Amino acid sequence: MKKKKTTIPLKRPYPMLALGIAFTVGGTAFMLHRAMTNDRGLVINGIIHLEPSSADIFYAVLGLAMGVFAVLTILGFANVARAKDFEIVVSSKSVTFPNPRLWHPDRTVRVPYDDIVLIRGYTQAGHPLIALETRAGTRILNARWLPDGWNSSRLVETLTERWREHVQR
Repeated sequence: MKKKKTTIPLKRPYPMLALGIAFTVGGTAFMLHRAMTNDRGLVINGIIHLEPSSADIFYAVLGLAMGVFAVLTILGFANVARAKDFEIVVSSKSVTFPNPRLWHPDRTVRVPYDDIVLIRGYTQAGHPLIALETRAGTRILNARWLPDGWNSSRLVETLTERWREHVQR
């Protein structure tokens, strides 16, 4: 018996991305301003002593690194906003979900059940994640985006059921 596909619309992570943009843009501005206006040296934990010119370079490098993070976060926000469908699709042959690297140009990840070796749910730093272990590596699905009525355990059960049905054919 062939089951129809299950579509799970996800919550778009706008609040998290907006906070990330504010933090990284603010950090970039602060560090670059500090690099331009610094007239003192820098002592880090009483161990590393930098002269004013070295401290300027240190602040500028941190500012540029924060700028890269800001650009990636802005790209993530734009990709989430542009995505027509921000959802998980569990079909009879594969599972498709948003790329957890939101800034990446490939907005979705499709994992055929033939490639899956193991499906497991776990928590990292208090955030529920689902790992699809494949022959090519691990694909991570962020369970914080699941809508009300869905949790990581239910999604793992659904994926495992479809995977087993596919393997038994």
